[in-house]
Amino acid sequence: MFQLLGLSLKLFFSRFGTVMGIAALVLVPVLLVQLAGSGVNLMQILGASNPLAANSGMLLTGGAICLGIFALALGLLLPWMEGALTHNTIERVLGRSPSLRDSYKAARPSWGALFGSRLVHDVALALLGALIGVLSGAGFLFAMNAGNIGVDAGSTMAATIAVVTAAICAPVSIVIGVLTLLLAVNWSLRAPVVIGEGAGTFEALSRSSELVKGNRWRMIFRLLPVALIDLIFAGVPSFALSALQGGGVLRNVAADSLRLLIPGLAGLAIIGTLVQLFFIPFAIIYVTLNYLDLRARKENLAGQLAGDMASTVVVATPVVQSDYANDGLFAAQPTAAPVANGMATGV
Repeated sequence: MFQLLGLSLKLFFSRFGTVMGIAALVLVPVLLVQLAGSGVNLMQILGASNPLAANSGMLLTGGAICLGIFALALGLLLPWMEGALTHNTIERVLGRSPSLRDSYKAARPSWGALFGSRLVHDVALALLGALIGVLSGAGFLFAMNAGNIGVDAGSTMAATIAVVTAAICAPVSIVIGVLTLLLAVNWSLRAPVVIGEGAGTFEALSRSSELVKGNRWRMIFRLLPVALIDLIFAGVPSFALSALQGGGVLRNVAADSLRLLIPGLAGLAIIGTLVQLFFIPFAIIYVTLNYLDLRARKENLAGQLAGDMASTVVVATPVVQSDYANDGLFAAQPTAAPVANGMATGV
């Protein structure tokens, strides 16, 4: 894990301009639109607490809708950026240095598969996450609304129903949470598979699961730090801002006090935006290196590329010959890179 993290940092900073150029071309507009949307939400809350500014509510709402549509349109380009940076990483590991234009040009034919696999991945995880939220909140919602359904919140019946609800929902939520984690790990290599092997939408998801199989705990261990970094530095500021905006907390604050909170809330949004700008391309590079490492471990990729079995790491399973070897980047049998022979060392 630490070797791959170090190599990811090296690839990230060694050609920092190209890497950030590939990422920023799409990420900067997307993140700026998200940041502007947060600003509009803050202005709406400020307007709601200030009668003099209430007339601007319709205008702000219209602006939020327009920003949302624009963000959705820009989001269609995110898979292209992900594919371009994945291609750039693979090429650099193989000893070449494609430009920003070359990377986007190479990833353009794969946009459909990149978009489709990302959509299936995100929708599936979002639905599972929503189901966990519904189940986890069932007992709490009952306790808060017991009086509305004619049950005394302090009665024995209410306590019994709450206990039964928790006894049912908690285990089911845990099971679904584990399934969500496994699905996220199994499909984590979808973009490198699309770029590296020319796979389609569902082929990429299936092939990613195939590569992860037998290395699932290794991948969980490797991806956990990345997920924690994303949660702490990007997810927490975004979640805190959304919770304060959507939970009605700020609407109960006096207008003068609210103005004092605005800089702090804006700072949270800016921090989250900056972290995402640098963290997303690093995460793409890291996932791509994990894809190459798993192929080296399971399919002797270094030997296939170098044509020299003596220089490769011995793996427990034989080289897997499949249809993927006939398509995509690895069909060309490029020259070996110095990094390729060491990919399968370390955790």
